Amino acid sequence: MEKKIFLIPNAGGSHTLFYGLKKYINNDVEVIILELPGRGKRIREQFLKNFDEAISDLYNIICLNLTNNSKYSIFGYSMGCILAYEISKKIIEYKKFEPIHMFFAARYPPHIKKDFIDIQSMPLNNFIELIKRWEGLPEEILNNKSIREFYLNIIWNDLNVLYSHKFVESKFKYKCDLSIFGGKYDKLVTYNDLTEWLLYTDKNCNIYQYDEGHFFINNNLEEIIS
Repeated sequence: MEKKIFLIPNAGGSHTLFYGLKKYINNDVEVIILELPGRGKRIREQFLKNFDEAISDLYNIICLNLTNNSKYSIFGYSMGCILAYEISKKIIEYKKFEPIHMFFAARYPPHIKKDFIDIQSMPLNNFIELIKRWEGLPEEILNNKSIREFYLNIIWNDLNVLYSHKFVESKFKYKCDLSIFGGKYDKLVTYNDLTEWLLYTDKNCNIYQYDEGHFFINNNLEEIIS
């Protein structure tokens, strides 16, 4: 029985978010890092227009990597959590494949709607300040105009995709354990937000917090994956 874990990064993120994670995962588990078009290994592809397109895009990639002998789990980070949730629901519905574990990090569950910000008409300087507050890009990138524009464009598009997501209330619950991760000093996600994931499974739901902000993963890869 083959084991696979699919990793989905944050808004504006690429495979580099999980770059150091593979070495901490057992050799018998195949690690597959997913990316949306327009960045990383998919830099030449056009950006997607909405959340439904993003779900379809990554769903198709995951399905191509699943067989009848596959045991799979999905790890979503920030925006990647909402993608992981919707994609796993679709796999369960259409392929009848239940995951063996789900990992959600740095994001509250999809029924909570609290971070919509109208970025369409937002001046560039305000958008930069917003990304600073969210810890979305390192200072060295934000201070370099040419590089900054490249990354801000990706984040801007991803946020528009995320804000087009429409959560549909349902009685859906996972039949597997959940692992939930958060940063104690994350300005976007509180501990109470993380506990809302308890509603999404009848199995175990373990919550872990780290003494850092939104991108706690950078310094805690080994502990997270263990």
